[in-house]
Amino acid sequence: MDYLTRARAREALLYKIRANDESMDCQQSVIDSHIAVYGLGNTDHLYETLDRLRVHGRDMREDLKELDAEAMKSPAKAGWQVVKLWVDKDDVVHKRVFPLVYERAQDATGEIVSLLGGRDPFRFNSAEREAGAILVWQEVKPEPEPAPAMIQQQAQLQQADASKPASGPACEACGRPLSDPESVKAGVGPVCRAHGHTRRQLHMWEFFAGADYESEIVGDVLCLIDLDQGGPTITNNVEAVIADLVYRKIDLTHLSLIYRDTRGVWDEIVVQDGRFAGFRSINVRHRCEALEVIARRRIQTTPVTVMSVTDFLSAGAAAFTEVARIETDQDGRVSSAEFPR
Repeated sequence: MDYLTRARAREALLYKIRANDESMDCQQSVIDSHIAVYGLGNTDHLYETLDRLRVHGRDMREDLKELDAEAMKSPAKAGWQVVKLWVDKDDVVHKRVFPLVYERAQDATGEIVSLLGGRDPFRFNSAEREAGAILVWQEVKPEPEPAPAMIQQQAQLQQADASKPASGPACEACGRPLSDPESVKAGVGPVCRAHGHTRRQLHMWEFFAGADYESEIVGDVLCLIDLDQGGPTITNNVEAVIADLVYRKIDLTHLSLIYRDTRGVWDEIVVQDGRFAGFRSINVRHRCEALEVIARRRIQTTPVTVMSVTDFLSAGAAAFTEVARIETDQDGRVSSAEFPR
């Protein structure tokens, strides 16, 4: 099975897993409602349906593991990998790189969205959840291609120890060791530079055109809507979208960034120092619900001793249809808030 066929089969399987998980959630809600009204009696058929959905979901996850195991037998030499990042209580940054390499960026993004949607809860332990682990992808570059034979021969004449393994910086074109400071800085030796070789630097916006989207600032939350007009999506082109926002002089330092994807689902985009840092799941279909999630996160992460009612409302609560109750202390600072369920 070639990569594209396997990628399409994997994408279809991820969609079925997500749909099955949603069916399980709906069935559990039906069971809870039935118990609340009628008690535990006459629920056997409801639980049987839920069990069938669980078995079906487990079988599909096994099929997904088999697809990934097949992909690992002949891994791609270049592409994108999913990376998990989190900071522990001692402010130590942890990083884990998932082994599977995707030839297309959209496949790596699809894997991130699927994991954030809860496909595999065991990918996040309790410590990682508490630390707010995020998922990003990183580019895997191919091995440097050897220069033509003539250039290699000239490089050998230029460096007497060319046949020895490089213990320091090496030319990105031919792989020979570099000692000249100017060559080390350029990443390419003088012979290869003379033949037009330069350091290769790739950016996402070199691969994709710009995404079509609308933007609106609500309080201090920037809301993006993917217009889905046939071009790249916000999800697949997120670095270029953030670069576009920065180019438009939109200050992302004090703005939370959320977006609605082509499926109509809202999620958060994490931005650090004006650059894309990862996705954080919200997984709701209405903007007001997404804003509520952002405000809840603000309350959890912002000390109440420095948040007045005005600050709280400006943090996004003003965009809600209603706020059930806000309690303040004697200094007028928010001590608790309740939202409609």
